[in-house]
Amino acid sequence: RYVLNPGEMTFGTIDITNKEYDKDLLFWVGFANTSDRVKDISECSIYSIKVDIWFLQDEPLEDVPELVVANGITWGSTAEDIMDAFGEPDYEQNEEDRGYSVYTYNGDKGETLKFIVYDEYGVTCIEYELQ
Repeated sequence: RYVLNPGEMTFGTIDITNKEYDKDLLFWVGFANTSDRVKDISECSIYSIKVDIWFLQDEPLEDVPELVVANGITWGSTAEDIMDAFGEPDYEQNEEDRGYSVYTYNGDKGETLKFIVYDEYGVTCIEYELQ
């Protein structure tokens, strides 16, 4: 049994697994106890989600679990698709020598939405975090 004290939170590194995808699909969540009492982690709020299909890159996209965020952005979407949907990012990190870029968007309430986009594969990672 894993509990969180009032005000405690985990980092977004709790790995949720699905036997169908073995270790190739990475799905991490962060939990927060926003109450005034000790709670089992299963009763706490989720404040962050990160899904990464990098290790499934050679699989046909129809074999990868579907995830679509606002404005239709999904696996394989390009940087141009993202900017058409969300505008210019608040922060852009280009890793040209590694063939990918990270696009970060900040919301009005402190939330962030982040995409990792490979030149060859498009979006392979989507991360959302509330502050």
